[in-house]
Amino acid sequence: MKSLGILGLLAALLVSMGTISCSDDNLVAPYSGYAVQFVGLVSDDPFACGTYNNIGTGNDEFFVDDFRFFVYDVQLRRADNDALVALDLSETPWQHDGLALIDFETGVSGGCNGTIATNTLAFGTAPEVEYDGVCFTMGVPFEMNHIDAGTAPAPLNSVGMQWNWNGGYKFLRIDGQGDPNGSPVNWNVHLGSTSCTPTGDPSTPAISCDNPNRVQVCLDSYDPDQNVIAADIGDLLSGADVGVNTAATAAGCMSAPDDPECPAVFDELGLDHQVGPFTDTDGQGFFSVQ
Repeated sequence: MKSLGILGLLAALLVSMGTISCSDDNLVAPYSGYAVQFVGLVSDDPFACGTYNNIGTGNDEFFVDDFRFFVYDVQLRRADNDALVALDLSETPWQHDGLALIDFETGVSGGCNGTIATNTLAFGTAPEVEYDGVCFTMGVPFEMNHIDAGTAPAPLNSVGMQWNWNGGYKFLRIDGQGDPNGSPVNWNVHLGSTSCTPTGDPSTPAISCDNPNRVQVCLDSYDPDQNVIAADIGDLLSGADVGVNTAATAAGCMSAPDDPECPAVFDELGLDHQVGPFTDTDGQGFFSVQ
């Protein structure tokens, strides 16, 4: 499914749904189709796999070849009473059981590391009212996070988005390289849960994780008919030095609690790298409304 195909699918879905009227007199509004659209950016420039300038604290060149993340628990905020309303996501190859995969990379043909197909939408139904905000969680719910990706339904079977049964999925995957034309440094951001138990066997599903690392996001001034949600790699890496990676550690930040490259990245996600479960919803700088 290519990006144009997604838009066609969305149009067909909305036409087929129309406005879903309900005979229950207790429902104050009919339901309609809504699309929450994401756009990938690198320092305000539209994302495409390639090299960008002035990234991070060292103002380095940065080559990016993958950009994907999962979202779930998508909610719209009513303008009339500030109540949060769940967006009931439709079942598609990109969405399952309330979870959606947002995928900006375009595969090998586009100089990327993933698949040709892209998806920028989380769409479904909600009451037909005015909305002025949106909330969602970047991540995978615990009950879905520690399953066999080889037999999982789409989009949980997306290649390259799971570590293993015990560690679970990569909630966010950005693959990159600092200073690609000088002294190249592999510098990735792979966000996921860590310190999961039981440990010792990657094929053993976890029963708990000390550091869930799911990112809860709420954004104001958002109208699904007028706005998009930007995810900006440049903002995410604004406090990191992508030209340097500490010896004997993972390339960039792969969520390890003791990785010195992670605090700057976690700060822009509103996560406390040391505490783990703590999230500062208002503190994240990765997502914004446009």
